Amino acid sequence: MIKKLTNGELDVTVLEIKDVIDINLLQTFQDNFTIGLNIASVTVDKDGTPVTKPSSYTSFCMDLTQSTKEGRGRCALSHKKGGEEAAKTLKPYIYTCHAGLVDFAAPILIGNHLIGTILGGQVLTSAPEESKYRKVANEIGVNEEGYIDAVKKIALTTEKNVIAAAEVLYIVANSLSQVGYQKLKLSIMSQTLADNFSQISARKNMDEIQKKYTFKLEESNLKLSNEITDRLFAEDQIRHLVYYDALTELSNRKKLLEDVNILLDNRTEKFAILFMDLDKFKSANDTYGHEAGDYILKNVAVRLKSIIRSTDEVYRIGGDEFIIILRNLKDSANAEKIAVSVRETLSTAFTYKKNQLFIGASIGISIFPEHGTDVDTLIKNADLAMYEVKRNDRNGYKIYS
Repeated sequence: MIKKLTNGELDVTVLEIKDVIDINLLQTFQDNFTIGLNIASVTVDKDGTPVTKPSSYTSFCMDLTQSTKEGRGRCALSHKKGGEEAAKTLKPYIYTCHAGLVDFAAPILIGNHLIGTILGGQVLTSAPEESKYRKVANEIGVNEEGYIDAVKKIALTTEKNVIAAAEVLYIVANSLSQVGYQKLKLSIMSQTLADNFSQISARKNMDEIQKKYTFKLEESNLKLSNEITDRLFAEDQIRHLVYYDALTELSNRKKLLEDVNILLDNRTEKFAILFMDLDKFKSANDTYGHEAGDYILKNVAVRLKSIIRSTDEVYRIGGDEFIIILRNLKDSANAEKIAVSVRETLSTAFTYKKNQLFIGASIGISIFPEHGTDVDTLIKNADLAMYEVKRNDRNGYKIYS
């Protein structure tokens, strides 16, 4: 609600999200952001009523946890507590929901006045404990086995990534709200100025009004400029989070798909896709812990980048899977040469806390246009070739045939 006080200023205590933010723009950003980071999100007003549609909600939450009255009630209470904490601190708040997933609440503010909250998460930072989820399933009245299957599909990430996602959503939403608020103030001030001019005939009074409102307009324009600068900075952060893997700093699956589609649009450039799956990563991760796993993945990224040209690119597409795109490919022998280099560099031991960890990789290769003319077919065929290597001796490569 837009309401002016007796002094002509806006009453921020009654402002709503829709007064200062384009909801369609917020929905588009929210949808794209959640897809890029594999998290869920929804924006609610200060009363807890959704103003956007849910983005990337998991089946675990949407189809199971919230399918019963007990589950919906627990979810509502959990979100309410998270939102209240965020409103109290005026900062993003990370918490564990009643069902055991990691969620966050990011307040949307005008000054220190809450106008809404972005709720999100629905991820895990460690493998789920079955007994815990069987207990929750019984308590809320859903099928145990279905609940366990669903929770196993929940994305695993780090607490650092969850915090980063909440912070970026907080920065962007509040940049949008501040820009919208300043624009609204300028609009109100311009109207007030016009109304005052129409009522004043004395030149002296008019000069005073002009001076007063010119100063306010300059002040508001400065604030607006600062907000736009903050927003551009936030957009750079968003792009990095959406297109790059937080652990390895490699390009991610989303960027891979976009890059390959750009190459396909060109149609004149031959290129290869090398699909890699680390052979003994799970064993090392289970034996030495997630810190060791993260150490290996980061060093795999460094090693892979060291063997490619500046025109090629390495992507981490999930877990222990990587892809290399080799551009301007002359013939398949060039792809095989890089595959041999990958095998050699990843066969060299990774030293973690004085432990020698031997990993290796299975590599599948597909080449455009011989093995496909669309992104899904090319990746699928490289994946099939990689699994052929897995079924045999591992730690090798194969071109799709």
